Amino acid sequence: MARQKRNSGVLSKAQMRLACVKSISPTLDVGVGLTVKDYTDRIADLSQSLENYNTILSTIDVLSIQIAEKKI
Repeated sequence: MARQKRNSGVLSKAQMRLACVKSISPTLDVGVGLTVKDYTDRIADLSQSLENYNTILSTIDVLSIQIAEKKI
């Protein structure tokens, strides 16, 4: 049985917020060290981590099937 892959509601909301912020100003700086670029980088980092996680789950599924098929 394949493991359930993750998605992220937080990531989806962040991507929508980013699109809205960019429509106001692509170089907006809201202070406290948060700029559009910083927010974009943080979203990309979370997206990459989620992609890596789901890829590893797929690899585990393949290995699990291979192990189950081997008979001693």
